[in-house]
Amino acid sequence: SSAASDVYKRQIQQVEQYTLSAVVSTVGAGTVKVSPAGTVFDAETPITVTATKNFGYKFVNWTDAYNKVVSTDEEYTFSISANTALKANFEKINTYALDYMVEGGAKDYMVSATPAPTVVNGKNMYEEGTEVTLTASSNDILTFTNWNDGETGCLLYTSPSPRDKR
Repeated sequence: SSAASDVYKRQIQQVEQYTLSAVVSTVGAGTVKVSPAGTVFDAETPITVTATKNFGYKFVNWTDAYNKVVSTDEEYTFSISANTALKANFEKINTYALDYMVEGGAKDYMVSATPAPTVVNGKNMYEEGTEVTLTASSNDILTFTNWNDGETGCLLYTSPSPRDKR
């Protein structure tokens, strides 16, 4: 059996291993996921890093330790062949509060916004560029007639000069 174990020992090859660090450029801007999870990998292991933005930010790119852009996709897959440091870069974007009043005996729940807002400090917030639809509903007692500008439909765009419907 010692001859068999000598043959076995000679067939074992040392596999190079490399480290990976994947971080977010700005704390709070988003999150990073590494798949398979870990920080040390065998050479040529395919790895996928995924950046997920938080509200108020947009993903820009992945850069390496030399600040060279390696991908502009949120999900980046590569085979590791050296110690690697990646950074998910995010950019702050404008956000806007959407305020509206419900009058004439109606209740707030009778108006809904689509998509639903992100509530920040009690305010209904949207990222710049979001198209928001306000829908007013009626019930047996109250009938929605119009917004105060006479319109019966309401479509809003979040932009540097937000149009407010009340």
